[in-house]
Amino acid sequence: MISSFALGPLTNREPHYQNQHTLITDEYGRLRFAAISRRVLALPPEVLAEIFLHCLPDDEFIKPDIISSPLVLCGICHHFREIVLSTPGLWSSLSFETESAPDAESIELVRSWLARARRVPLSLRFHNSNGDWESASAQSILQIIVSLFPQWRNIELDLTLSLGQIIFPLGREFPLLEKLAFITCGEHGPKFMASLYIDAPKLRQISARIYHIVSLHIPWDQITVYRMTCSNFRTCIQILPYLLNLVNGTFEVDRYNSPTEPISVPPLLRLQSLTVVGSGRSVPMHILDYFTAPALKTLTLRFPHYRPMVASETAPLISFASRSSFQLHTMSLSLVLTADAVVQCLEALPSLAHLKIMIEPLRADYMSAVFRQLTGIGEFLPKLESLHAILTNLSPFESQPQPIGVGVLTELLHWRRTSAGITQLKSFQLVYDCNTLFDRAVDSDLEEFRPFSAEGMQLYVGPLRPSIDDY
Repeated sequence: MISSFALGPLTNREPHYQNQHTLITDEYGRLRFAAISRRVLALPPEVLAEIFLHCLPDDEFIKPDIISSPLVLCGICHHFREIVLSTPGLWSSLSFETESAPDAESIELVRSWLARARRVPLSLRFHNSNGDWESASAQSILQIIVSLFPQWRNIELDLTLSLGQIIFPLGREFPLLEKLAFITCGEHGPKFMASLYIDAPKLRQISARIYHIVSLHIPWDQITVYRMTCSNFRTCIQILPYLLNLVNGTFEVDRYNSPTEPISVPPLLRLQSLTVVGSGRSVPMHILDYFTAPALKTLTLRFPHYRPMVASETAPLISFASRSSFQLHTMSLSLVLTADAVVQCLEALPSLAHLKIMIEPLRADYMSAVFRQLTGIGEFLPKLESLHAILTNLSPFESQPQPIGVGVLTELLHWRRTSAGITQLKSFQLVYDCNTLFDRAVDSDLEEFRPFSAEGMQLYVGPLRPSIDDY
């Protein structure tokens, strides 16, 4: 039984809590006074600590900032500061970036921040834009990082080849490491083979930007998410035979050069999402010749800065689809294609439900041909539920022989909404950066589009929207 003394005086009155005031920063970065109820200060420390954990930024790696958590919480009151400094989870993530040798203050910041994390798993990002890890101060930072390797859970580093061999020597185990991102950089002159040994039983995700010849000793059969940026096609292909349990793969290649010897890649039976990007002036479409992925659901192909591809050059994609017999659900396509090439690609993917497409340099007659193909032909993308067409990057060197007629668009929407035997189109987004592509000014409020919106279609026709329409 709890004594009445423990309960305190009984009363029907609402409890009255005094407020104290503190300076906070509003959404515009301005300081202002705000009241903090004593009711909050009366919460148990473990409850406040849990609340503070939900105040952390959403970023994977937290950059120290006096106007965001956890540092801003330390300035509210002494009670809050004590709780923040004694809660390891608030200090388990750190992003440290520098353009020069770290100063003494930066070294102390890193040391004290990570000391507060105690023994919890760590997420760390360290980026030195000039690639200089040889100075005494940089070595001090490095020693702090490396000393905590048993706690690494998520790590992102810039690596010179010699530095990589220091951090990832033979015989070192990383028991908690789940995600690893690194860039091989910094050392100029002759490229040479370097060996990195990464013994990590929990490792599942790797992101690598490789610009030197590197021998990676990694438990490849564990990797389910892999993102690779490399300077040549051959380096990219050599990794594939080891990624047998890959679920999500991204491959960005600067230039195409065929392998000197045949490379056999077994079917990637678990691969569900694949992204291939050509960042240079070559199109590594032939990477698809090495893939067989029967479980693939999402495919992204992005090859800017290239001459227009004709239908015959889409053969690797068509063969990939035929060989894999997948039921592709979502596709993002950003290519320099002729109208015939676009149609031929999409004909090979009848299971598509969601399509995002950008053709560059844009020609209005190319897109008109695609829109007409989507109208009246039940065998062409019969399961399409959403279409997101981006009509941007109008080529100043291309004449526009015939603008896109509004009637072409309304006929497409009507047929895709009402025809039997095909999936009803639920979303249509048409983005442009030049109204001269059309036979008259168009936007979502155009009278001809209103009936489709009234029926519940998600419809947007208008200028480019940042982040939504980016690739």
